[in-house]
Amino acid sequence: MRLLIIAIFLPLSCFSLTTKPWLADLFEADLTPGYTYRHYPNVQGATKHFASNDQILSLELGATLSTRFDFELELEVAHTTQQSWGMRSGAMQVRYLWLDDVAGDPVSFITGLSLRDVSKRNLRDVSCPYAARINGELFSAIGKEFSDGFNWNTRIYAWAAVGIANRGSWWTRQEISYENNWCNRHNLKLFLQGDFGFGDRRQVVVDHFNGWGKYHHQSIDLGICYRCQLDYYGTFSISYAYRVFARTFPERVHCLTLLYCFPFCLF
Repeated sequence: MRLLIIAIFLPLSCFSLTTKPWLADLFEADLTPGYTYRHYPNVQGATKHFASNDQILSLELGATLSTRFDFELELEVAHTTQQSWGMRSGAMQVRYLWLDDVAGDPVSFITGLSLRDVSKRNLRDVSCPYAARINGELFSAIGKEFSDGFNWNTRIYAWAAVGIANRGSWWTRQEISYENNWCNRHNLKLFLQGDFGFGDRRQVVVDHFNGWGKYHHQSIDLGICYRCQLDYYGTFSISYAYRVFARTFPERVHCLTLLYCFPFCLF
């Protein structure tokens, strides 16, 4: 049961930082290495045809420091068609839980802040999804678990964020997810994600690219994820997402992500 609760931290989609409106056990932490392969055949609205095969290695560290508060740190290293292996970004996220349906509230409701620093080299790469060098988001999430006795078997939640960077226009991101849990070991999730930027540019200049902050881009991804709890050895997950809609953004994107969550106690 302890590993199951800790696994709530584990991202199950192509959004890297945690989006669920639940916290892990008090004073528990998890270390999560991940690998993502991403392919897209074209950039909609680009000045020339451009395709890319991307590989991303990530390392996340999350911890719950109180019954209401948690934080998360992340590092990304990327290899794409435009650039060899190198540091892409580092991020931190803090969240505060206002309502907890596990503790008897009608729903779970959480708010938070995330900050991400992106390397200048990566901003010149169309495959890098970030707006500018310094990216900040305010977000909230609401969700509900439905249980059969002690353990939950179904849950649904929605997450939304508003972001701004040190240059360019603001953006919004959203996620709607539905999960099923079997025997506290197997978990299947369906998710829908959106990413909408509100810049004034509608044509992507591939050869002179410098982040997505000034572009009026839109995308919708549909995905599925399977997660398996490996007893005391942690949690493994595999997820796949496909971009069903894109404007001024990479289109027909295939995204495959593998994650392994290793939990441990802080004290």
